[in-house]
Amino acid sequence: MQRSAVILRSATAALAREPQKGSATLFAEQVCGATALVRVSHASPARLLPMMPAAAERAGGAWCALGSFGGGLLGGDEVDLKISVGAGASLALVTQASTKVYRAKRDKRPAVQRLEACVGAGGLLVFAPDPLVPFAESWYKQRLSFRLQDCKEEADRGAEDGSQEASAPLASASAVVVDWIGAGRVAAGERWAFDSYSSRTEFRWQTESTGGSSSSTASQPDLVEALELGAGNSGLRSAVPESVAGFDAALTVVAAGPRAEAVAARLRIAAVLLAARAGARVAPRHRASTAAEEKAEDAESFELPELSGRIAMGVTAGVKAAGATYGGSVTVARIMADRTEDVYRLLHACLKPLAAALGSAPYSDRVHGHGPMAVDDSRERKQLGVSKGPSASVARSAKASSLTQLSLGQQMALSQLTDATLPTGGFAHSGGVEAASQLGLLGPTGGDQYEQVHDFILSAARSNHQLQGAFAMAAHRAALAAAAFSAHDAAGSSPAGDIPHRHHQGLPPSGDLEPLQEWLKLDSLLHAHLAVNDVACRASSKQGAALARVASHWHTVAHPEVPLPRPLRGHQATVFGLLAARLGLPQEVTLYALAFCGVRDAVSAAVRLNLVGPLRGVELQACILTELSEDLLRHPGRSEAAVAAAVSRAAGSSPLVDCAHAAHDLFEARLFLT
Repeated sequence: MQRSAVILRSATAALAREPQKGSATLFAEQVCGATALVRVSHASPARLLPMMPAAAERAGGAWCALGSFGGGLLGGDEVDLKISVGAGASLALVTQASTKVYRAKRDKRPAVQRLEACVGAGGLLVFAPDPLVPFAESWYKQRLSFRLQDCKEEADRGAEDGSQEASAPLASASAVVVDWIGAGRVAAGERWAFDSYSSRTEFRWQTESTGGSSSSTASQPDLVEALELGAGNSGLRSAVPESVAGFDAALTVVAAGPRAEAVAARLRIAAVLLAARAGARVAPRHRASTAAEEKAEDAESFELPELSGRIAMGVTAGVKAAGATYGGSVTVARIMADRTEDVYRLLHACLKPLAAALGSAPYSDRVHGHGPMAVDDSRERKQLGVSKGPSASVARSAKASSLTQLSLGQQMALSQLTDATLPTGGFAHSGGVEAASQLGLLGPTGGDQYEQVHDFILSAARSNHQLQGAFAMAAHRAALAAAAFSAHDAAGSSPAGDIPHRHHQGLPPSGDLEPLQEWLKLDSLLHAHLAVNDVACRASSKQGAALARVASHWHTVAHPEVPLPRPLRGHQATVFGLLAARLGLPQEVTLYALAFCGVRDAVSAAVRLNLVGPLRGVELQACILTELSEDLLRHPGRSEAAVAAAVSRAAGSSPLVDCAHAAHDLFEARLFLT
């Protein structure tokens, strides 16, 4: 009772104050073989609390907790965190408790947190916070940026020179990053009831040989994990049924570098065991690799902790960014869980190998007892703002809107571009539907399965539109500019067809080739977004390659005066935007066509998986496209500034779809490639 009163007074004090702009700086360096916090500073509302457990001192690591005055963030609060981990140092950055985001004021200013972290060669940064808990009607925005020192290039050069240093290559930097959002104040009936949540995590790798310059340009990251949720962002709150949105937590775990390899191995094992726990048939190769990794563990074999609810987990291992030079592989795990306590137990088990460097495993103080506490599953799982079926506003918007009038030639081109018989390989991919079905996320046959399939595909379509639609628009605009150059210079000595070859060979771009170089840059940035989910990335690149082959034959006949680049390579959204522009289709029509193809392929997958019948599938597709029309009508515009802003904000909006999609390769019996 006394503790509850203290929490209430703390929250009341936080709500009474005015929004603040604070900052915190934390530098960790290796001193005499141990990690020391050499600089600690903070300004309200940020707060740093150095921790000095004896076990950490013996292990040579350091711990620090992030806190805030009042236990949470108000709308309008801004916190900038700067973290530096020196060469060979080990730092665990945790939180005192869950971070609350209080209801926004009338001005709807979001609470903002920005973190910039740099990890030196051989260093280890573990960012293991408790969940973020956004209250109803709250607005939150976070940007996390990690720069990791890569020493593979130095080691390779030493080996080539035959120098003695080659026998003891430098270690690259390592990081384990947990990004975790909770459903909200579940006990108070608030489930995914916040107004807006935006998170963007970027990774860049730097090399010693270039004096610390990034392997990619300063403005373009090597890997991006972006997520936007909320009433205006078509996320869990508006697109997932109650049976699926009953999850209490959505999180992403990134393990990068040599000192995180044991954690990455445990994440892979956990994904296999959880898939089998859900009743999926795991492929023999994954069962064999799991057994091998368990034998390779330094300590006891890994076992799943006792869990009380559902956990869906998908893992992408061996992530590589286009053009990056970093040596250590990256593993990205996506997790959706019914119970917060289950997440603590799973994270503690997977991050346990870090105890050797830090003295104790992250989240060890959050796990009490051998098994989870008993939970009454009969509790009502309320969900604020869930919409069932198309809203009246959607219908009104669809009726009020009128697309650009198309000529007969444009209508013919659009019909062929969206034709199901076009050999682009779309029907070989399920968009995560098959994985969700095998993981038991779409319910048993009959009952409300139709509604679950409907909402899963709608959520996937909205997420794809929010992420890839922006790149399709930008590619459309870049292709128009490139086409203008190609038509002008078709008889010149530097045809546009040479540009992709020059790009992939690393040749410097000519000033005249800038328009198509912009398209290539867009495709590279889209790859950085998709690379964290290998299954989705593979599907996008395969369909992009197939569409490029179709385009090379089609466009030669339709517009021989403006040649397409040869060989054309890219992801589906960027190739689609380029081809649509060359066919003379307007930008907004291009968005509609891309969304239609995605929905059509996903519904076809549901029919072939016997989740819905063929006639019911027609109804399903029509219903989803009607509801999706509201999102499509909100395209940002054709101006260069509007399109650039859309690309900078591009993010997925369905962590459940991403989680299920990433698990696809685990299954033994699969009808689809992805």
